[in-house]
Amino acid sequence: MKRTTQLMAILSLSFLILMGISCKNNQSEFVQENNSRVLVKFYRHLQFTETPYDITKGIYELSPDEAKTVNNYKFTYDAKSRLISLEYNRNGILLPYGRGAAAKVQMVYTDSTETHNYFNMKGEQIESFDKVYQSVYTLNHKGERTGLSFRNAPGEEIENSNKIASYEWEILADGMVKENRFDLGGKETILNESCPFYELRFSYDANAYVTRMANYIDDELYNCTADNCGDDGVSYFTFESNEKGALLDFKVFNIDGKYANLFFGWARFTLSLDSLGYVAERIYYNENEELIQTTSAPIMQFTYDIHGAISEIRMLDENRKPFESEKSKVSLIRYTYSEQGFPVDTIRLNKNMEQI
Repeated sequence: MKRTTQLMAILSLSFLILMGISCKNNQSEFVQENNSRVLVKFYRHLQFTETPYDITKGIYELSPDEAKTVNNYKFTYDAKSRLISLEYNRNGILLPYGRGAAAKVQMVYTDSTETHNYFNMKGEQIESFDKVYQSVYTLNHKGERTGLSFRNAPGEEIENSNKIASYEWEILADGMVKENRFDLGGKETILNESCPFYELRFSYDANAYVTRMANYIDDELYNCTADNCGDDGVSYFTFESNEKGALLDFKVFNIDGKYANLFFGWARFTLSLDSLGYVAERIYYNENEELIQTTSAPIMQFTYDIHGAISEIRMLDENRKPFESEKSKVSLIRYTYSEQGFPVDTIRLNKNMEQI
């Protein structure tokens, strides 16, 4: 009987220890907000995406304790597992360089809509980075996004900074997502001046990570030959992500499957990430898979402070020596922040390390 009691005590203690470990490793916490119990999660980064059709997701999760010292995206979900708030913050303080120029995005739902409202770090509703006061998604009976339109402060439909008034999406039989965009007059319009593409179709892998963005016209793959589409035209982009959904490789092809330069002068760029998912280096290549020889740096390196904020950006040439832009003369950029995480100063240096 004594041995049995001892064994039960040991098992109970082991169970409590395991429970303690489980709770400690749980990266989420439930909190009470406005008489509702909501789920809160923290992430270092956002999953890569190329279309507003995609649901915003966080990657490289943080614990609540880690979120007190690391710049993070705070995701808040309601009882239906819907994202109702996205904040860029540290230790509960909103920081002013979050997604879409807003420190906070709040989502409000009806049976057929999902409305995004944008706020600055003072809690004031503002326009997003593309001059939009509200983004209103339309949802089907499954809760899937089928469209998007934009509003100004008085609630009137408007065009965003890319002259797009609305999006329409459809999931095709082959699994691709078809995207069309329209101006206020209902005329189909391009993505933006840098990417003059009309109908786009997106492909996804088993993890729901986007793998391709392709130009289509009348159900046929299309080669864009506008001024911004390089010498041989542009037909599709491909994307490679790591196991968490962070972008590693971005390639541009024409309709013949050959590398195609965008007007920026590159046909591909690769990203090297550190163990925490931060971009350590970005390298640009031309259509011959050689480092670009343009007015832009072929290699960029990034350094971060202990909070995950960028502290330095270095521009390097093909020999990994300091590169100086012809226009700006900038080779190195340094950022400083306040103790709370607010930007304080930006210093620009040329390749001789002389301040500009």
